[in-house]
Amino acid sequence: MVRINDDTGRACECRLLSLSASPQPLTKEIFWQVIAIGYDGIRRAVLYSFPNKEQAIEKLIELYPEYSEKINQEYPDYK
Repeated sequence: MVRINDDTGRACECRLLSLSASPQPLTKEIFWQVIAIGYDGIRRAVLYSFPNKEQAIEKLIELYPEYSEKINQEYPDYK
């Protein structure tokens, strides 16, 4: 099982990395979140939250090599 650490250092199971917008109706802001989707396809864990989209995309790009390496280790027979 692939696990990615969130901003607090907690390991979260991660079948898929995703980017999501989280609108805040009261303040009229949008927070952008890098999310780990669990192996059941239902559970979601917010890994990182940012006030702008560019920072969230940078973090997603930063996390992708680690995620990709762990997926390749988990499933070595798949190419």
